[in-house]
Amino acid sequence: MEKQRTIYPASAAGMICAGCACALMASGGMGPADGLVTAAAMAAALGLERLARRYLPALAWLGEALFCGIGWYAATQLLSLGEFGWTSAAEGPLHELGALWVAAACALLYALGGARFAALGTGAAAAAFGAVNYALIQFRGRQFMLIDLGSLRTALNVSGSYELELTAAFALGLIFALAFGLWTWRLFPGGKMGRVSRLVSRALPLAGAVIYAYLCLHTGLMYRNGIYMNWNDNEFRASSVMYFIATASTLDIEEPEGYGDEALDAISLRLIENAAERDALAGPAGERPDILVVMSESFSDSRELGGFETDESFLDFFDAFADESIHGHVYSSVIGGNTANSEYEFLTGDTMAFLPSGSVAYQTYINYPTGSLVSTLKAQGYSALSFHPYWKSGWNRTAVYERFGFDDSVWLDDYTGYDRLRGYPTDEWNYERLIELYEAADEARAPGEGLFIFNITMQNHGGYTSKNVESEVHVSGHEGEFPVTEQYLTLIRLTDAETREFIDYLRALEREVVVIFFGDHQPKLEKGFYDLVYGHDSGELQLSEFERQYITPFYIWSNKGLEARDEGYTSINYLSQLLLETVGLRNTPYGYFLSELQSSWPAINAYGAMDASGRWHYLSDEAVKDDELLRAYRILQYNRLFDP
Repeated sequence: MEKQRTIYPASAAGMICAGCACALMASGGMGPADGLVTAAAMAAALGLERLARRYLPALAWLGEALFCGIGWYAATQLLSLGEFGWTSAAEGPLHELGALWVAAACALLYALGGARFAALGTGAAAAAFGAVNYALIQFRGRQFMLIDLGSLRTALNVSGSYELELTAAFALGLIFALAFGLWTWRLFPGGKMGRVSRLVSRALPLAGAVIYAYLCLHTGLMYRNGIYMNWNDNEFRASSVMYFIATASTLDIEEPEGYGDEALDAISLRLIENAAERDALAGPAGERPDILVVMSESFSDSRELGGFETDESFLDFFDAFADESIHGHVYSSVIGGNTANSEYEFLTGDTMAFLPSGSVAYQTYINYPTGSLVSTLKAQGYSALSFHPYWKSGWNRTAVYERFGFDDSVWLDDYTGYDRLRGYPTDEWNYERLIELYEAADEARAPGEGLFIFNITMQNHGGYTSKNVESEVHVSGHEGEFPVTEQYLTLIRLTDAETREFIDYLRALEREVVVIFFGDHQPKLEKGFYDLVYGHDSGELQLSEFERQYITPFYIWSNKGLEARDEGYTSINYLSQLLLETVGLRNTPYGYFLSELQSSWPAINAYGAMDASGRWHYLSDEAVKDDELLRAYRILQYNRLFDP
């Protein structure tokens, strides 16, 4: 009777898994050959477990780990990507190594709690991992990384504005995962063992898991099998598990090649000499204008992606604003989120090109007082205030802003109420508070003191599926086909109008105020829209095409007027240097170095670098790796972050 109670649920769960696999094969989510290989491998693993349980119980864990590793790896792929197969563009066994990582996790749990604990624990972790990947791919266009755990609080702050779209493939993957979880729970009930056998059965899987992790991470097992992190065409993205492992393995940042006291002394001497020459040319300091920085959340000109028409214009003010400002476009290192990295690049002049993919500098690397635009301005008689109309718990900003040298920071936590749209403070409300803060600081300023205010808006934050916003801008000829894009463009139209009113207020001020306005990153829009504007499958882009998803506009404007010009294309890490040059303030040796670097490499971000001819290079290209200025840049940044 007990045997029947075990067999019937297990058989039913197994049949459900087989049914899901058949449905996926019919829909193209899994190839027939992949399904047969998976079934055969799992049958072999289960047979190994049954034989070991009868003749050598201390090795029963191996069959269970392999069975769960194969099955749960397939489940994570189905949940994450909506498809599963054993072939990939990688030269080596990408998916096989990924399944072994899941098996290693199962072995570790087996060592900690036994057979049933391992089956349930691996299943719960794999299902959660797959679901998180699915959500991140929708909202951020990338998969889950270990570093994302440090951003959990920020993610929870903004999660309410996102609406998850459930697909048939995800639903099948979820059913498969639930059925497979029940199946493994019934297949591996565990059993009683003697004390010695229990110790051996726990020690062996622990040793197996540790040995496999060591071989992969420290002996080059992946690299010898043709699996390597290639920033040109990241094969790891075909495997959510291997992508997680590969990005986790890059958290330990090694010293740049040639790093040491001798190299630092030579570079520093050159920088100091260059700074002395630049300061001599700058002449005496004049009156300090006030400086307001508005980093506008998800602000971009989607027309930079490619040609499309809309039934309503959405950037009337900014199109005209270019005629009275120093303007251009910057390349960001992020899309759809991770705003803090754009802050980091703007305020420090550092680049995400030299930090691990997906990392957030604020969360991990700003552990000391760090030279920044804030400290540069304060050294020349400015006070520094930051204003962000959202919760101060996000991105470790409170600690980082102290290390940058801000005198004070104002957050949404400091207000009892606010005007909101889709749950976020409106740009209109943001500008009203910014004006209040400016006027209060103006009254309290010391004689001769300049004011610097750094403002990050929130209105256009990602999650463009709100039922409370009626889209007023539509893609001509495709009305209603891209609702995310149309809601986003409608929000940008609001920002356009509200920024006009803010600038009009500043026009009337007697004291000179210089404003720099730029977008932190583009939003993540529908794949169909990208296909439309690119004119071909947006999943197959050249680097220069891919980089168009990282372009945002910038404008530098003075209420006393300045000579308008188009600066073309650059990147956010250079933007504060252009601001200081425009205002006529002195820079630091590091800042002057960046200005020199910009003439040779006008743009650099987390994915590539653009040379003076406008050609994009991958960061792994010899032209980038062997360039003397970029090598000096890497050394200086490493020294600033990790060896101050």
